[in-house]
Amino acid sequence: MLKQSYQRPLLLLLLVSVLTLCSGCGIPNLFSYFLADREPKKSVAKEYDLRAEALLILPYSGPQIQLEHPGANLTISNFIIQQIDGHLRGRVRGVVNPMQVIRYQQTDLDWENRSVQEIGREFGADKVLYIEIRRLTLLEERSANLYRGRVKAHLQVVDVNADAADSELYTGDVSVIFPKDNPLGTSQISRGAIEQQTLHRFAVETVWKFYDHKELRGGQRR
Repeated sequence: MLKQSYQRPLLLLLLVSVLTLCSGCGIPNLFSYFLADREPKKSVAKEYDLRAEALLILPYSGPQIQLEHPGANLTISNFIIQQIDGHLRGRVRGVVNPMQVIRYQQTDLDWENRSVQEIGREFGADKVLYIEIRRLTLLEERSANLYRGRVKAHLQVVDVNADAADSELYTGDVSVIFPKDNPLGTSQISRGAIEQQTLHRFAVETVWKFYDHKELRGGQRR
């Protein structure tokens, strides 16, 4: 077994080697999170204590976003479920299958005219996490060959069984930029990869609203 004093230099050497081999493929960006953990952090309290027996995640994006990113709603739901499973287990006991939600939205064109509470009841949920995606872009502003994903969304947590006037339990906004520091060239990472990483980051920061977590000092989050 290696002595502890040799483990960290060896780990850093392995990371450098992997980053060198993978330069140009977009993978080095993934390792930035591990390196960022060494930076000073501050504790941030949750904004709302989300609890549910059966949670319905209900994403909504306008026609233009759906046209440009046809699978984004399902991807967002799946990533959020991963975060819930990792950080809210025991508080959120079940989540409605997101594929059922997507099929419902695709087949019932009148669903947007129903209240969030009514939709929640249709799925047998007691709480709904409604996510209105207001912006989703992948290219850096005023650039055709640089990627920097951006997502802006408005969140609502709704109690399905409450009176309509008292049904809204939480509202908040999430704004994500990925990567935070420098954009990536289109030759460095694929469109699919930057979309996946951007939406994963969005899911992380969405679920942050519901449990105590840590952020980098100065407001930048990791």
